[in-house]
Amino acid sequence: MEKRIVVLMAVLALFCAGCGAVSHMDESESLHCISNTVSQDCYLCGDRDDTPLSKYWGQENVGIVSLSTFEVSPLEINRYDSEGELLEEKVGYVLWQTFAPGEDTFSGTMMVEMDRGYADGSLQLRGDKTRDVERPASFLCQDCLDSTLASILEEGYGVGIVNFKTRELRVLEKNIYGVTLGDFY
Repeated sequence: MEKRIVVLMAVLALFCAGCGAVSHMDESESLHCISNTVSQDCYLCGDRDDTPLSKYWGQENVGIVSLSTFEVSPLEINRYDSEGELLEEKVGYVLWQTFAPGEDTFSGTMMVEMDRGYADGSLQLRGDKTRDVERPASFLCQDCLDSTLASILEEGYGVGIVNFKTRELRVLEKNIYGVTLGDFY
C-alpha cells in the first residue's frame, strides 16, 4: 500500500512539474511596465507618419523589428512600387538580402523568393537578444504594450515580427521556430 502511495505521489509530482514547463508571462510583469505613450503617437496603432514602420503600413508583407529602437527590416515577399501599389508580375529571380538596421540591434540574411511567396533566413540578435520591457514602452501605447508582452509564452527576445497589413506584432522567442501572423508563417 505504501509503495502505491509513493508511486502515486511521484507521478503527481512529475505531472505538476510538467504543468509549469510552459509558463505564460506573469501578469505583474506587464503591469509594472507603464507606457506614457499616447495612442496617437503609438508606433503600432497610432497615426504618425514619421516612424520607421509607417511607410510600410497597409502592405501585405512582414518585417523584423527591434523592440528597443523600433528600427525595421522589411521582407518584400509581395512587391510594391514607389506609390504603394502591389506589383503582381513575376520577377524571375531570388533576392538575397542582408540587413542591420542599427548598431546594437539585430542583423541577418534573408533569401526572399517573391514569385513563390516565401522567405528563409537567419538572425544574429546582439543587443536584442534579451528582452527589456521598458524600452518598447517609449514607442507603444499601454494597450499595444500589454498585448505585445502578453503574447510571450516563455522567454522572449528583443525582436519581433510585424505584419504591415494588420499592425500585429509578435515577439520572437527561444525554442519557438515558427510564427504565424495573418497569412504569414
